[in-house]
Amino acid sequence: MSNSSLFRILTACIAAAGFLTGCQYNVEQPCPDQKAQYNASIELVLSAHCTGCHGGQNPEAGLALDGYNAAANATLTGDVIDRINRSATDALVMPPNGSFTECDIILLQKWAEAGAPENE
Repeated sequence: MSNSSLFRILTACIAAAGFLTGCQYNVEQPCPDQKAQYNASIELVLSAHCTGCHGGQNPEAGLALDGYNAAANATLTGDVIDRINRSATDALVMPPNGSFTECDIILLQKWAEAGAPENE
């Protein structure tokens, strides 16, 4: 085997080892460990995806999500969880552009299951 062949094999092995050790995906917990509390994380998720339409003086469909009480009530009744878990082709899925990440959905579900706590 020539030196150039050995060099290519060695280079490929080093590149593969670098790729594999750089992989940070954790199958057990693919989402960052965020506190499922309104002030710690939920408010940011709702602000990013919901309150543009569901906030202010005239929230769409009469559903306000721009304050703790309103967001907690809508989540605990199941309205929020139902809408974010619908298929992308369902006309009632929220947000309409499907911008929630899987981690956002998991966080909102954890918040609902914990009773929608406000503070740390």
